[in-house]
Amino acid sequence: MTKSNLLRVHEVRDAYRLIGECRDVGSDPALWHRRMFEGLSRLIGAPAVSGGEGKWFRPHRAAEAVSAFGIGFDAHASALYRAYMRDVTPGRDPVFRALQEITGPLVTLTRRQLVSDAQWYRSIVWNDYHRPVGIDDRLTSVYQSGDAGAVSVIALHRGVGEREFSQREQ
Repeated sequence: MTKSNLLRVHEVRDAYRLIGECRDVGSDPALWHRRMFEGLSRLIGAPAVSGGEGKWFRPHRAAEAVSAFGIGFDAHASALYRAYMRDVTPGRDPVFRALQEITGPLVTLTRRQLVSDAQWYRSIVWNDYHRPVGIDDRLTSVYQSGDAGAVSVIALHRGVGEREFSQREQ
């Protein structure tokens, strides 16, 4: 990793400050996810962030959402996000299908590292859920928080035509 890809002291400080702010709001997942997503949006420069908690026994079974949260979506985008969680589910999303094959307690990759442009732009997820609200590039992080398949997922989204997520942001 080159020196320019290393985190700077103020970035590490800001990340730890965000962790403290999340702890300060208490144990209600809706509150601390919202605070975490708002902070990540600011730190990374992603206008929308989604994610939540789930069960995922990679690579044997598809992801099952337990909770889902999002920030930075207008009313139309929020309605599509709820429809995506209900109708498509992460288990049928090409990004999550690719992530299913990658084991390890922490995985953080961009959409292009997981799914080719050709596959992505033909997918239902792109055409029915992302394109209508103008989001394209995605940085997804999956953290396995326990042996019983518990995972925490964060997906940062950038708009169509915006720059891709850099190595430092990953």
